[in-house]
Amino acid sequence: MAASDGDPQHTLDVLAGMVSGLRGAVLVDVGRVLDVVKIGMRRGDEEVMLHVQCPVRILRGDSILLGSDDFLRPHPQAEERGLPADRHETTFDHVAKAMTAEFGDGVPVLEAEMRPGGSFRLVAADEIRIEGFPAVSGPIECWRLFVKGSNVHYVYPPDFR
Repeated sequence: MAASDGDPQHTLDVLAGMVSGLRGAVLVDVGRVLDVVKIGMRRGDEEVMLHVQCPVRILRGDSILLGSDDFLRPHPQAEERGLPADRHETTFDHVAKAMTAEFGDGVPVLEAEMRPGGSFRLVAADEIRIEGFPAVSGPIECWRLFVKGSNVHYVYPPDFR
């Protein structure tokens, strides 16, 4: 297996294979860790995590349900004290919580692919799509894929250190 520490097997082909390996997993969770979008999936007995630091959006059909810029928008019911992001009172937080509840026992991933430039697309049942778009020119981490509890992480771009 390829590791994120520069293992020579950690190539674009390996990353693409890991992303396509999400086909058959089920979406169970959307949330965040600070300003990193986390997408939780279950694949058999494994809990697979996709942490996204680049622009990402979740759509149903042609409607954007949630986007990474929603971190910047206080939820209309947010209190007037401090920063909404620090209190998890952003539009992102409220929609992600509702989406996770809607996922219930999980929404099956029907298609999963990495595209040129490190972008990725997951297509799930119920017309749900998750699309990520790296938007930085340097070797800065855009996203990582890993099995929870494993020390092996697959990171885009592969030359990130």
